[in-house]
Amino acid sequence: MRWKLKDGRLGWKNDKKYLINWDKPSRSKEQTKVKEFLCQYWKNDIVHEEYTLPGTRMKVDFLNVTKKYALEHQGKGTHNEFNPFFHQNSRAKYLASIKRDVKKVKFLEMNGYLV
Repeated sequence: MRWKLKDGRLGWKNDKKYLINWDKPSRSKEQTKVKEFLCQYWKNDIVHEEYTLPGTRMKVDFLNVTKKYALEHQGKGTHNEFNPFFHQNSRAKYLASIKRDVKKVKFLEMNGYLV
């Protein structure tokens, strides 16, 4: 798949390994429930799961290439509030995770995805 990178260049990524397997559980029970819900609407689309964005180490939970949708599952206490376990008891790491989420949204929007 072709991507516009953050420095403005175009990049290419072989993304076959990220194709979703609708029958396989996801990495969390909550994400599996989201996947089961999406399946009824996205089963015939090209969808990736746990997709690593090119030129970054950021991942997107679900990426619908056909419809140009990116979906992040907001697990309880992982993205929207400080959680000592997920953020290693550091408010600075929590702030860094919020900044990464903002960068991820900007990258996806720059490439025409609705987040």
